[in-house]
Amino acid sequence: MTAQERVAQLVKAWPKVYPGAHCELDFHNPLQLLVATILSAQCTDKRVNMVTPALFKRYPTPAELAAARPEELEEMIKSTGFFRNKTKSLIGMAQAVVADHELAAPLSMSFPAASKHVRVLERAGLRLDPAQHSASRGGRALDLGPKEFGALELLLAAEGRVVPAGELLERVWDEMADPFTTAVKVTISRLRRKLGDPQLIETVSHAGYRIGA
Repeated sequence: MTAQERVAQLVKAWPKVYPGAHCELDFHNPLQLLVATILSAQCTDKRVNMVTPALFKRYPTPAELAAARPEELEEMIKSTGFFRNKTKSLIGMAQAVVADHELAAPLSMSFPAASKHVRVLERAGLRLDPAQHSASRGGRALDLGPKEFGALELLLAAEGRVVPAGELLERVWDEMADPFTTAVKVTISRLRRKLGDPQLIETVSHAGYRIGA
């Protein structure tokens, strides 16, 4: 049975199994659903629904979203969290739709272009897959909370560069977060315990953190 045939069977069965069920995200077409789904990562559907009306009005087509200025898009979606990463994902998704799907968001499960913009991060025995929201060390799966996952993703993406605590706070938490909070220090400490020995996250005095080689 093909993926499309399985989907067709599920579509018929769902109304019987879950009568009255509906998606909490507000949308009117496949593109809007894609956008709302990307924004919903580690964010409530209620917050996403507050942001998307203006976003859909500003960028009604894949081509317009693909050509969006990152700084303008970041400002519009800032309240959903992880707004810089989400901006990259939204623009990348729209560019993929324009390039590979003739300007229309696909209606089937087959959407190979959606994943090619997401890079699996690997360093020093660590492997983190943002698309699957999974992380492991030496083949051992890691049970990470949202902030721990976000911090590890940022550290791995830095490829050995020292990441200041302020950058972690702004990008993983919120740029409006209290700069004197101990949240980063506490999260890094939890990450170290979960990663185990030998320790991989180095503290660089008066600079920040990095993943060792």
